[in-house]
Amino acid sequence: MLGIEIIERREGSKAQKQIIGPTCAKPQISYNSDGRIVVRLIENSECDTLIIVDSRVSELLIDFCQNSLKNNYVREDTRVPVNDLPF
Repeated sequence: MLGIEIIERREGSKAQKQIIGPTCAKPQISYNSDGRIVVRLIENSECDTLIIVDSRVSELLIDFCQNSLKNNYVREDTRVPVNDLPF
């Protein structure tokens, strides 16, 4: 499955799960000119889903990737160190 699972949790209630783009064939991730990370899940030529992360959360994600992952993680598929991330 290539998709995104969103779990909404509230005290006293059962967790609500939603999967976005479960049949996504071509995920794309970009950083737009507004300083936001955008995830595009492409189902086919006529259907896609965009997930746009606001600029503050985008900053936090980038900081996490740069500072928390770079020393501990290497992508298995390419063996490229995470400190070579483009942001």
